[in-house]
Amino acid sequence: MKALVTGATGFIGGALARRLLYEGGTVRCLVRTPNRARHLERAGARLVTGDIEAPQTLPKAMAGIDTLFHAAASVDVIQPDRDAILRTNVQGTENVLAAAKAAQVRRVVYFSSVAALGRKHKDADESVWNDGAYASTYEESKHKAEQVALRYGQNGLHIVHVLPSIVLGPGDPKSGSFFQRYLRREIPARPWRDGSASFVYIDDLVDGVLLAHERGRANERYIFSQATWTTSHVMAELERASGVPPPRRVPRWLALLGAGVEERRARRAHRPPRISREAVRLATRKFGYSGERARRELGWRPVEFESRFRSVVAHWQGVVRNGQAK
Repeated sequence: MKALVTGATGFIGGALARRLLYEGGTVRCLVRTPNRARHLERAGARLVTGDIEAPQTLPKAMAGIDTLFHAAASVDVIQPDRDAILRTNVQGTENVLAAAKAAQVRRVVYFSSVAALGRKHKDADESVWNDGAYASTYEESKHKAEQVALRYGQNGLHIVHVLPSIVLGPGDPKSGSFFQRYLRREIPARPWRDGSASFVYIDDLVDGVLLAHERGRANERYIFSQATWTTSHVMAELERASGVPPPRRVPRWLALLGAGVEERRARRAHRPPRISREAVRLATRKFGYSGERARRELGWRPVEFESRFRSVVAHWQGVVRNGQAK
């Protein structure tokens, strides 16, 4: 396989690039800042300087590859900049797929998200389509980007859509921030209203992505979800794994009020907020997605999620104990 990976300096794209290299693939990584990807270069990847928002940089990256893994995306639910997120996730996807089509790339694995499906309360599957009532800017961007990918798939590109749920694993700065704050007892409260979300562990996701590349059907979507847990269940598992009790519960309106205060403080201090009203709203909504199709059609066999979750908690406990990150 001669593969190009976009988003290789990110958590998911980086894990995928490392696996491809480990398995002997020829890997090219599109990167805006090569210094952030030197570890991949040392592992055998070729770095190509470019940007999915700069279409003139893409033909060189696409030349001679047979597989594109498009994992680059902007993910921010704490301080979302709508224009920037849409530019990266929607227009960036348009640019990448146009370049892939021009280069006659044989196979594309496009990283969508369960967010593209919208607000679903139980085990939503691939038959669900977003109704346009967006719960977040990120959801809007992934739904619109999915429409771009579907259009290119209908016009000659062989595209397989992979839809991860919330991805957890050691080293992820986004989820890691939450785990560290929880373990340091820096989360003052959580809403009484119980939300729910679906999760997948990074190594199990990469297994699924490679199966989708090998066995996935063109223009089809495959959800990767190992478990759907309520907020209360997440907190119980955190306490069980770490010994740290969860934060006290408060009414949703009070959590929203506190998040608004934090947003104003952050603006005055010229720093990102630790929590936002959009994040509180998302945390109190019920989302649930089924990975059954990937199991049935691709032969995906993820490890039992409870043990994966405990390993993530243990990793971040080590980080907190050693004072390695904030």
